[in-house]
Amino acid sequence: MFEKIKEIIFKVLENRVVSGSLVMVIGGFLISLTNYFYHLITARTLGPRDYGTLDSLVSLLTQISIPLAVVSMVIIRYVSSFKGQARTKTIESFFWKINKRLLFLTPPLLILVFLVTPLVTNFLHLSSPFLFLWIGLSFVFGIFISVGKSFIQGLCRFLPLTIVGIAEGIFRLLLTIILIAWGWGLFGAIVPFFAMTVLSLVLTLILVRDLLFGERNEPIPEKKEIFTFTLPVFFNNIGVTSLITTDVILARHFLSATDAGFYAALSTLSKIIYFAAVPVVGVIFPLISEAQAAKENVKKIIFPGLLIIGLIVGSALIVFGFFPKLMILLLFGEKYFFIEPFIIYFALAMSFYTFDVAFLNIFLAQKMATPIFFVCLAALLQIILITLFHQSIGQIVNIFVFISSLLFALLLLYYFRSEKS
Repeated sequence: MFEKIKEIIFKVLENRVVSGSLVMVIGGFLISLTNYFYHLITARTLGPRDYGTLDSLVSLLTQISIPLAVVSMVIIRYVSSFKGQARTKTIESFFWKINKRLLFLTPPLLILVFLVTPLVTNFLHLSSPFLFLWIGLSFVFGIFISVGKSFIQGLCRFLPLTIVGIAEGIFRLLLTIILIAWGWGLFGAIVPFFAMTVLSLVLTLILVRDLLFGERNEPIPEKKEIFTFTLPVFFNNIGVTSLITTDVILARHFLSATDAGFYAALSTLSKIIYFAAVPVVGVIFPLISEAQAAKENVKKIIFPGLLIIGLIVGSALIVFGFFPKLMILLLFGEKYFFIEPFIIYFALAMSFYTFDVAFLNIFLAQKMATPIFFVCLAALLQIILITLFHQSIGQIVNIFVFISSLLFALLLLYYFRSEKS
């Protein structure tokens, strides 16, 4: 009996979706654990007002990183495709060509960060321009990290990718604890982002050392195709990122500082669902691309991936539904109990959003660009609705529930229609 069970387990683990997801989900859990303690410490030591400022800056960093996410997804898509065709030299040359171009972009980006700092400081009512400056510098130097990690993920090296993420999280957490203990306040939570960027750059360069010394002049016939693919990915990432960051930024702008802090806490808490399941998306995207390039059936990747995501999301909803106060207490403490009535609704919205991201990645991995229109429309509609209706936290939460569920329905319908055709 035991041998039979062991045989079944090993057979299941032979599935690349399952094994890759296992590595990424466990790693994602450990990374989320470091994020949990980071937010626990910052939320409790900074208070709702400063924590709201911190979360709005983090959301802004996520938004200005959209170009990085675009480049990342394009790289993963084509590196995994080249891998499926056993074109190692093309991958090495691709690595060098991208980094060479990005080097020329670095000085103008640094100048741009300094130019927009006063504008951002005024819009978010920041106490110091240096709060955004650290975030801006993290973005600029994070470009090369994003490229390196994308090649690692495209090559399906999920374990080293996960190890780097865990190391980043631990380093940021420890440095935050030290700086806040030294009395740095909000700066103690912001500066570690830049320090983490430096560490991550070093670790990423170590992991891509084989590409650093690889072929540099191999021609890439798909150059025009890669450039064309960038456009739908760009709009996809704008829409996807906007859906979970614009609400926080607009809440910071329209609500009182305290209510904005409560909303930021609510958003952070519910994102646990997304961050628990999104590693699976990171696994199936390159695997679908690789399988399609090798002319294999992609359904054997899609269905197990969606099933694993469903199990994670379903389990999280049960926890959020039955133990909302415990979740608040563990992450933020009693002074955030005000957000309890909104948790299950935000968790439901985040669950729909997680599936939205999964389906969009499935479509993009197969070069299906039409659904991108849906996510862009949803993001625009969210901005319009929040701008019109922002009298309370509840109004903004209801808007997110409506938008994420509507997008899910549209994407699901499109998937079934595409399967029939």
